[in-house]
Amino acid sequence: TRLSVSFAITAMVVLIAAAVGALGARLLVHQAVAMPVTDHEFDPRFEMQGVPALVVEDIPAVGVGVVQLPSHSGLPVLVAARSLDGRAIARDVEVAVERIEAGVAFVEAWSAIEARL
Repeated sequence: TRLSVSFAITAMVVLIAAAVGALGARLLVHQAVAMPVTDHEFDPRFEMQGVPALVVEDIPAVGVGVVQLPSHSGLPVLVAARSLDGRAIARDVEVAVERIEAGVAFVEAWSAIEARL
């Protein structure tokens, strides 16, 4: 009898703790979902971030080359480009755009990005 009373009390405590935990989790999720999303100011320099491009004119370690960006019209879009990390990038290397500033795309070779992953 004593064992069954002890078991019943333990079971009751476990059930109450589980209910409180579930309620707490539900409140946290509800609060997280209800949080307002802050719309950070849009920075147009990063509008093309992550877009793939192809180097069509060598990009020297210090200096400017040219990349071809994809376009919806099918016509090539050529943009002056600099290396993001200061390394030279050869012609026909696939790159990713980090940002475009004053008409110059700052790019990084996909191989460098893949090496970090």
